[in-house]
Amino acid sequence: MFGAMKLKLYHRAGGTALQPQVRTSRGIDGQHVPFFNWQTCLRSLVLVPTDFAETVSFGVEEGEWLEDESAYRRLLEIICGLHSPLVGETEVFGQFKNAIQAHIASIDVKSQMGTNSALEVAFAATLRQWAKALIEDVKLVRQKHLLDLGSQSYGSLVRREVRDLAKPQIEFLGSGQLATEILPWLMKALKTDEAGSASVTVHARNLQKARERLETATSEPIQFFSLENGPRAAASVEPAATRVLIVAAPLASVEIAAWIRGVVHYDLILDLRGESRFDSLENLGLAKRLRALDEVFSMIESAREVAVIKKDAALNLIEERVEIRGATATHRPFGWDDVWS
Repeated sequence: MFGAMKLKLYHRAGGTALQPQVRTSRGIDGQHVPFFNWQTCLRSLVLVPTDFAETVSFGVEEGEWLEDESAYRRLLEIICGLHSPLVGETEVFGQFKNAIQAHIASIDVKSQMGTNSALEVAFAATLRQWAKALIEDVKLVRQKHLLDLGSQSYGSLVRREVRDLAKPQIEFLGSGQLATEILPWLMKALKTDEAGSASVTVHARNLQKARERLETATSEPIQFFSLENGPRAAASVEPAATRVLIVAAPLASVEIAAWIRGVVHYDLILDLRGESRFDSLENLGLAKRLRALDEVFSMIESAREVAVIKKDAALNLIEERVEIRGATATHRPFGWDDVWS
């Protein structure tokens, strides 16, 4: 593999953060053993010089060690989002870039102070080359195979439905598991609304339980209203707002119509009840546009089928890139800042 030294990757699935400990704190001629530690919500990864991997302990045994091409391949697959529940998601790529930039910045500070050992300098040079190559290859793989994957979950579909709406005012009818799954996705879409005109309201029977459940799903502000009070009054809604109702409670269509009581005509209703298959809201005139569960589920299944095909193509391209990286070294005499954009 390329770089000034060989690197070894420790990879462990699971959300519990690793705390790498160096059993022997000194390497060659008393030099400190360097490593790069990266933690996501789904896995822990640590890159260390191969010759000193046995000196690093994690306090757990369920991880695996990968070296050179195998390590690079695994990192590239993960950063491309191919090991994520949502195939091709981009958040893990952003997390990697932030983590590696912060680590490189700390190395640069030590370099300026002249406190880096020869071992640390060699590790830093190799880490830079790996980072450059990984970011370049992620961009290539994403551009060729991981764009336009569609919505592969309820949360991603809801986000896609609302992200381009003007002043979206989202109301949840229900606060159970489905609302908990959707909210984090939805809040990410609404955070881009710089004017602050977007809002989320949850209507629930038990407000205390709803708050306890949903406030752990997101740190963004949510309004809670008792189900008995009906939908939000028009006077409390932004002018020219787009009103969206997400039905996530097992209510009959007549109950939903009675709850709305003719007070609101929604721009969009996402009816995610299992009951919608035989108890439709379609002919009740409650919204300009309606998406029922069967349509939503069909869209998600189609997106997942496409994602499987594109994932296989992405893995094939990754294999090609690993072979190329393993055979040649990449040199950038003008630095590596250009690969971040």
